[in-house]
Amino acid sequence: ASFASIQWISDTTTLPSVMNDLRIRMSEELHLSELRDRLNQGRSQPNRLTAREKLELWERLKIL
Repeated sequence: ASFASIQWISDTTTLPSVMNDLRIRMSEELHLSELRDRLNQGRSQPNRLTAREKLELWERLKIL
């Protein structure tokens, strides 16, 4: 019963907090906003990125 209680606390309190911090940190470290901004530029200005560049950006985002 003790382990189940600790597991429940971890799953409902600690884990969500850590996951949010991890998501923010990964986004900063991996420059995800830069990749998204470049893709958005390609969408608003279609001739700005080639199809190959767009595909490469999407592939990088999928890996991350």
